[in-house]
Amino acid sequence: MTTYFLSINRGQGQNPSKVAIATSAPSADTYVQINSTANQTKEDVMLGLKAIEMYLLSNGIPGGQAGVDMPPL
Repeated sequence: MTTYFLSINRGQGQNPSKVAIATSAPSADTYVQINSTANQTKEDVMLGLKAIEMYLLSNGIPGGQAGVDMPPL
């Protein structure tokens, strides 16, 4: 199996047609790496993305320190 990268550049909005798919690390502004050898389901990936979204929206509080290594919102 392989690793997949889903990526999008800043300013592309939430348009799914702007998401690029590759098997090597992209040079995009934002990307997600999905290891297909981990036998993950789409639900597993979505739950992981939701946890990351909640972490970002909390300003890093669950990690123990607010704002550390966080992009501005």
